[in-house]
Amino acid sequence: MDPLRAVSEEREAFLLFLRLERGRAEHTVRAYASDLEDFARWLSSREFRPRSRDASPREVWRETVAAYLESLSERGVRPATAKRRIAALRAFTRYLEENGRLPGDVLREVRGPKRDVGLPRVLAESEVLALLESVRGSDPLSLRDRALFELLYGSGLRVSELVGLTFSAIHWEGEFLRFIGKGDRERVVPFGRAAAEALRRYLEFGRPALAARGRKAGERSADRVFLNARGRPLTRQGFWKILRERARAAGIAKALSPHTLRHSFATHLLARGADLRVVQELLGHADVRTTQVYTHVVREAAWEVFRRAHPRA
Repeated sequence: MDPLRAVSEEREAFLLFLRLERGRAEHTVRAYASDLEDFARWLSSREFRPRSRDASPREVWRETVAAYLESLSERGVRPATAKRRIAALRAFTRYLEENGRLPGDVLREVRGPKRDVGLPRVLAESEVLALLESVRGSDPLSLRDRALFELLYGSGLRVSELVGLTFSAIHWEGEFLRFIGKGDRERVVPFGRAAAEALRRYLEFGRPALAARGRKAGERSADRVFLNARGRPLTRQGFWKILRERARAAGIAKALSPHTLRHSFATHLLARGADLRVVQELLGHADVRTTQVYTHVVREAAWEVFRRAHPRA
C-alpha cells in the first residue's frame, strides 16, 4: 500500500484505534492527526518519486519518509517537531503492519534529527571551496565525488534529485536539469560551467569504470548517472557517507547533513544579492516562506561580522 493511499484510507481507523484500544488522551490523538495531515498535504503536492517503479513497499515508504524529513528541514521545521512527526508515522506504519497492510519494519532505517537547531547549517564560501578543491583525484570515485559536490552546490538540488539524476534529465546545450514531479509538474534547474566540466569528466572517465564493475556483478545501472563503488545506483545514505568522509578529509569540523550544500547554495546566493523569489524558484519551493529561513541565516552572519568588527559593538 503506497503512502498517500494508506493515509487517505486508514487515517481515521488508526485514530479510532488510538482512542479506543490504546486509550490515548484526546490531545495526543489530535497531535497524531495533525502530523498525519501534514504528511498527507506534502504527499499531495510533492515532487518526489521512488527511484524505481518496481520498488518494494518497504523501499517506497523508506524513501518517501526520508524525502519528507528532508522537506521538513527545508521548511525550517524545528527538529523536535520533525521527530514528533516521524514518531507519528512510525506508530501509523506499525498499526498498518499489525493489520497486515504493510510488511514489518518499513521505517526501521529512517532516522529523525538528533538535536534541536533553529537555522539550517551552512558552510562558509571558503569551506565549500576547500571541500571542492580537496577532491582532486582522477580515479573514478574522485571524479564522481567532485561532480556530486559541484552539481549539488552549483544547482541547489535536493539530495533525492541528485542521487536519482538520469541521463535524460541533463540538457547540455542549455546547461539545465529537468525533473518531472507528481502531476507531471516540471522543475528546471540551471547548472554552471564548473558543474558541467566536473560532470563531463566523470561521465567520460569515471562512470564507465564504475558501470563495468556493476555489470560484472550482474547489476544494471540503467539511466542513473551516479553509481557507487560497486556500480549500483547511489543512494541518499551513500551520498551522506561520502560527504562526511570528504568533509573530514578537507578539515571541515562542522556537523553536516545531506542538505548542507543545498542550504549553502541558497544562503550564498542571498548574501550576494540574489532576489528571494529567484532563490525560491531555483530551490523549487512552493511557498516563499520556506525560502525566507535563509534570510535569517544571512542576517545572523551579518550581525556576527558587526559584533566582531565594529569598535563600539
